[in-house]
Amino acid sequence: MAHSVRLPDGRALAYAEYGDPRGMPVLYFHGAPGSRLEHPLPAGPGDLPGVRVITVDRPGYGLSDFLRGRRLLDWPEDVAALADRLGIGRFAVVGLSGGGPHAAACAYRMPNRLTRVGLVSSMAPLNRPDGTAGLGWAMRLAFTLGRRLPALL
Repeated sequence: MAHSVRLPDGRALAYAEYGDPRGMPVLYFHGAPGSRLEHPLPAGPGDLPGVRVITVDRPGYGLSDFLRGRRLLDWPEDVAALADRLGIGRFAVVGLSGGGPHAAACAYRMPNRLTRVGLVSSMAPLNRPDGTAGLGWAMRLAFTLGRRLPALL
């Protein structure tokens, strides 16, 4: 079931919850493309006892509002606002693939609120000369188009 909060700037940030509502909170950041519907839980909600997984649609994904000019380091403010609205003081974050840099940004901006940080098959910095080394031609093309012609993507 989708939920959303209104952020201080008026945007909607959508999320879903899975697992134990009283469990240890873990905010999960989906890959690209993806959404809050991508979650790390096995089939049943009782499969991870003691863990409350909150999956979040990043801006422009799923039901979350787009933010023009958004930077990676804007994300931790959105996450902090969501955690505050949910009454969560400290929590873990996990980012899969394109969500990995978002988890790392949270670790950088709000280390005192995080209990753990997990990066799973995370994206690496692409602004280095070898940043796309090892990627297939289709992914290299997508990143090149994203930088030069984002509207095309």
